[in-house]
Amino acid sequence: MPDDFAPTLDRPPVRRAVQVIAAATLGGWLLVDVLGPGVFAGERFAPPGRFLVQPGWESGGVGGALPDTVLTRGSRSIPARDLRPAVLMLAKPGCNCVRAMRHVVAQSDGSGVRVYVIGVSGREVHRIAAEARGDVVALVDETAAVYGHYASGSDATLLLVRRDGIVVGIIDQVDRDLPLRSQLPALLDSP
Repeated sequence: MPDDFAPTLDRPPVRRAVQVIAAATLGGWLLVDVLGPGVFAGERFAPPGRFLVQPGWESGGVGGALPDTVLTRGSRSIPARDLRPAVLMLAKPGCNCVRAMRHVVAQSDGSGVRVYVIGVSGREVHRIAAEARGDVVALVDETAAVYGHYASGSDATLLLVRRDGIVVGIIDQVDRDLPLRSQLPALLDSP
């Protein structure tokens, strides 16, 4: 039988192309499988370690846990109690708190503590996070469970959440004189 009638895959250029595509696909899968958990996973909301707050513990103040509720980020649901260690800024609707958020971001930079802005309006928290020009995650509290427990009369309220999930500080006024950086190492420690 002449070569012109040989099956297409038996021709050397086609065979080589199929081999290259198969090798690239396999290599890509291996890369994502091996490096994926560390490189491609994106954000992790629940840090490793034991969560010391037990179900039924009181929430809503210093020494208690965050409410047992779910916040949203786009189409993702994130349990509020997984935000630890963290600085949570609760943004009042219509707040003028971008400067305050920038201060929090600057103070938290390099500390190992994640910064979140939480509000009842998705548009508002995304605007604040974008204008803060830093590593800030915007979350929406659709049921106002966290916001309702802790928000004060000021534009922004900060919650300091330790690694074990305990709220160890509530700050009603955020200004340039706030010595936040000195309080962050305590959030990384667990009793």
